[in-house]
Amino acid sequence: MPCDRETQGQAEPLRAGAADDRDVHRGQRTRLPCARVTTITAVIELLVGAACAGLAWPAWRRRETAARILAACLFVAGAIAIASAIRTLVR
Repeated sequence: MPCDRETQGQAEPLRAGAADDRDVHRGQRTRLPCARVTTITAVIELLVGAACAGLAWPAWRRRETAARILAACLFVAGAIAIASAIRTLVR
């Protein structure tokens, strides 16, 4: 979903084939402000990061090498996602 401030290139004409001859959006496109799109994206990223970090603990408790490697990867991915979301929200 593009933001209002982004410049768009030259639009290509829609070539509707026999299988796709309907206008799904009924001629209307929803355009959200960039700040709202960025906030929504950051909140989703924060939730995904929290889920990854939260799932790392049960995997770590299995005491198997593969599970511990998975737990470490989940924790690192979660921490990076949370840090990125916070950095985006603070800007």
